[in-house]
Amino acid sequence: MSEEKTEDLGQKYQTKPTLETILEEMRAGFDFVNKRFDALESRLASFQKEVTHELRIIHDDIRHVRVEQEDLKDRVSELEKHPA
Repeated sequence: MSEEKTEDLGQKYQTKPTLETILEEMRAGFDFVNKRFDALESRLASFQKEVTHELRIIHDDIRHVRVEQEDLKDRVSELEKHPA
């Protein structure tokens, strides 16, 4: 009796409509995953733009600090040359 059930299930799942249904479900799953990847790529691109912008600001700040540091070094050197 259990062999008959197994054969019936085997025949049921070997039909072309069932295979087509499985393929459709797989394709739908792939489409879903592709959409998720697209969304993640979009979010990553946005995040990358934000990080790039912040890095530019930080780089500019570092350049200003270096200029101020050089100015301070020059002023300290002048003060050392001509103590009050």
